[in-house]
Amino acid sequence: MTKEFRRITFSNRTLRKAIGCLGAGSGDPFPAGDIVSIKSVKKGSDDLFELEFFDYAKKKNAASHIPGAEAAEALIQFCIANHIPIPRSATKTARVVDGYICLDIFMGVEDDSNFANHS
Repeated sequence: MTKEFRRITFSNRTLRKAIGCLGAGSGDPFPAGDIVSIKSVKKGSDDLFELEFFDYAKKKNAASHIPGAEAAEALIQFCIANHIPIPRSATKTARVVDGYICLDIFMGVEDDSNFANHS
């Protein structure tokens, strides 16, 4: 049985900042512009997020994919860097809710509970 559930919802602008850190050292791996939409997609057995970017300077859209685990890691690192408290020993996953990416945090989840397989 779960003891606590938290959800942190990130704006598209905040998500852009968070994923910008993924390419540290090798440059931003994502297209230029602002994130205008996010959706979950499944490619084979992989859970991905499809991010649509709009570059206002070029007036062009571009899409990019990010694996769910990498998105969750970027959000976690963003929280740590910005002093947003998140429990170390919790199950964390990223998902899209109402068009925004969220970091879902489950604390006190048993390995055999239904919540452990929440994706």
